[in-house]
Amino acid sequence: MNGVNLLKSTGVIKKMDDLGRIVIPKEMRRILNIHDGEILELYVSDDNLILKKHSSFEGNLNKIKRLIDLYDSLDICKIVVVDKEEVIVSNLDVVGYKNSEYIKEAIFNREEVIDNGNAFKVGDINLGKYLFFCPLFTELDAVGGIIMVFNDDINEEKKKFGRLLARLIVGYMGNNYC
Repeated sequence: MNGVNLLKSTGVIKKMDDLGRIVIPKEMRRILNIHDGEILELYVSDDNLILKKHSSFEGNLNKIKRLIDLYDSLDICKIVVVDKEEVIVSNLDVVGYKNSEYIKEAIFNREEVIDNGNAFKVGDINLGKYLFFCPLFTELDAVGGIIMVFNDDINEEKKKFGRLLARLIVGYMGNNYC
């Protein structure tokens, strides 16, 4: 339609309170997969106020991919980088696969996890036997994580590689690692 943005009306009308707040209806949050505490972006386009989920990875995927390629060329491990919902970059063929609930829980809890029991899955795919998960979080939010797939047992040196990679990726995003 000649480059015209058409916004779909939902039939929902909300009143703003005296502090400038509005409530996003639960059904809309569910459809858009927006959770409590989620960071949202607001911007103006023509005479429209646009609200969208914030992506800390936007604009940095090529840098992250080059970093993963370096780890791959050194034969350290295979790497899967996830945001809160899905795989965003990997040197395995799993980009776009959805995170398991186990991965989502590890992101939410901001915890490192060694998985020798194949609990870390993307889609229905087991990534391997020796996995180390390192969360990615900024000052504002837990944004995702790194799953490192090794050929043998996880030791302290391999954990250090994961932590270093996490710091580098968060550094690319221009935020401080917490």
